[in-house]
Amino acid sequence: MRFPLSVVTACVLLVPVAQAVEDGKPKGDKDVLQGTWVMVSGTQDGKPVPEDVIKRVKLVVTGDKMAQTMGERKHEHTYKLNPDKSPKEIDVDFGDGKVGKGIYELKGDTFKVAHGGKPDRPRPKDFSSKEGSGVLVAEFKRAKK
Repeated sequence: MRFPLSVVTACVLLVPVAQAVEDGKPKGDKDVLQGTWVMVSGTQDGKPVPEDVIKRVKLVVTGDKMAQTMGERKHEHTYKLNPDKSPKEIDVDFGDGKVGKGIYELKGDTFKVAHGGKPDRPRPKDFSSKEGSGVLVAEFKRAKK
């Protein structure tokens, strides 16, 4: 059976809307971010993150906590999102009053983040990582269940 193009187009356009609504309430970025993410690419200080490192990095987001593991090493932090800014902002609390400032983008099952690499650095303005900037740009994909 062939469907008219308008029906197919409507279905394709409505799938993201249906995924963004749960129990009649729109999902915010914090809701969408929940779960397990695996790193698929990265650049730091203008240089590509080595493939063997990329394969070992995993991010698990639960509530307002973010746990990053790389092999046996695990770091857990709290985070805050500001989706109303452009670009969207993320602040990660490293403890002792140190906050890492970054930007992020959520598109479907892709989470992209850029941050200064250390808490004392300014928030990046875009998703570029130039040599000498210290900026880390990382892209994550939602882990398959």
